[in-house]
Amino acid sequence: MTSPFMTKPPLHIGRAGLWNYTRDIISAFKVILWHSVVPFKIRPEEPTPLPELSVSGGHEPTEDQLEQCQWIFDQVESRQEAIEKKAQWTFGAIIFLVPLLASVFLFLLRNGEGWGIGRILSTSIICTSATLLFLGFISALRGASVKHREELFINSVVDPQSGNFRDYDRTFHAQGLLWCAVMNTAMNDHAAQFVKGAQMLTATSVIMFVVAAIIATFDFSGTRSPAVRTEIVGPVSLSSPDLILVSKEISDLRNGLAAVTSTTAIDDRLRQLEVRISKIESVRELADDDSIVRMPGKLLQYLVSLLDWTKYTPSQTPGTGRENP
Repeated sequence: MTSPFMTKPPLHIGRAGLWNYTRDIISAFKVILWHSVVPFKIRPEEPTPLPELSVSGGHEPTEDQLEQCQWIFDQVESRQEAIEKKAQWTFGAIIFLVPLLASVFLFLLRNGEGWGIGRILSTSIICTSATLLFLGFISALRGASVKHREELFINSVVDPQSGNFRDYDRTFHAQGLLWCAVMNTAMNDHAAQFVKGAQMLTATSVIMFVVAAIIATFDFSGTRSPAVRTEIVGPVSLSSPDLILVSKEISDLRNGLAAVTSTTAIDDRLRQLEVRISKIESVRELADDDSIVRMPGKLLQYLVSLLDWTKYTPSQTPGTGRENP
């Protein structure tokens, strides 16, 4: 059961107020863009000081009221820490998105054939996304660099004119806490505006980046990448044991073929020698004929020397033991 003292979450916007809400978002986005680059003062304007008790006719605050003033001051300090954490988180998210955005941008510039509509549109969206991310980076950096704070310091205890310690005044203490809380709240609002702008700019940049990636995907899906021809120049060293074994076997086959070629040349030489030996054998048969006696002495001596030559091996010269050329 819902308690009548509890409120409900924010309701959705109807169709009638959707246009007005969209217009307000666009106007706020313009303010955020302007707020991220425009310079500001380092501290807010001082509020109107609280009146003295003698003038207002009030009474000195009680102990409970002083504790409440201290609690208000502590709440403002807690909000400052939360804003600084948001600024640091947004700053880290932007740093993570920068190389991703740059890699996609370089991919669109270096790849693809021609500049079609899809490529031009995706590149334009990426450039806009990069610009918004850059503005978000500046806004987050400015939000994290807001450090001007007001605190109770030596002047709350020592009189700056006389240098003497002040008499403790509960009213003066409570007014000092409230004054610091008001000034620090203004600085928190100022830093929160920077952080809000950085978050909105980063979110818009991410949305535009996703849209550009989808367009580029459809654009590059219809193009075929050209065939890449790889050519090896220079010697190739073999490191695999199997490749080394294959190379050794090929070398052995090459040596075997060379040996077969040299054996064939030797066989041709032996055939020539056999032909010459057959001719000499025919001369031997002529030497057995009786008519050879009637030949001149020099011719007979030549035939005898040829017959003696056949007694040696074909590869050596008689009396030398050296190979014939």
